[in-house]
Amino acid sequence: MSFSLWKTHSEPGQAGQVYMVMAGYAAGLVMGALAVAKAPMQRWQSIVALIAFAFVLFKQRTVLPFDIFKLEIGAKLMGIGGYAGLIFSIITLAKPESSK
Repeated sequence: MSFSLWKTHSEPGQAGQVYMVMAGYAAGLVMGALAVAKAPMQRWQSIVALIAFAFVLFKQRTVLPFDIFKLEIGAKLMGIGGYAGLIFSIITLAKPESSK
């Protein structure tokens, strides 16, 4: 079984969906980069990252959560990235760094 995000892009009416998934990953990346650049990670950054990664996993719901291990490497990495981002944003939301 194969799943390719970019192959989905070429299907009629699906280009916007692909760009929304990419935007979700980008939002999580930007929040992480902001936290690294200017520590500590703010609570709003954790919330934005949580929403972004939850959105990514929601958009990939047809192949996740358990089918991820039956797919090719690209889909596995997308799923693992989404789950890891979601878990780490929950951790940073539950236990934010203390202000200096």
